Amino acid sequence: MILDTDALSAWADGDPQIKPLLVSATKLVVPAVVLGEFDFGIRQSRHYKRYSEWLERSLSHVVIAVVDVETADL
Repeated sequence: MILDTDALSAWADGDPQIKPLLVSATKLVVPAVVLGEFDFGIRQSRHYKRYSEWLERSLSHVVIAVVDVETADL
């Protein structure tokens, strides 16, 4: 499953609606652009420390996708 910035944010916030989708996915993919957008957003947050620590822990569970034609095809 390819996650967009909204899905990544919902995961970071512990949104109960996203959990079943994440659990059922065989692979979680985060495009590099989404990672950059999320990082930019959390740098502006007063909760930066919490989000950055969450991101560091969570990156081991995802594949970072380079945005290219193959990624777009997926």
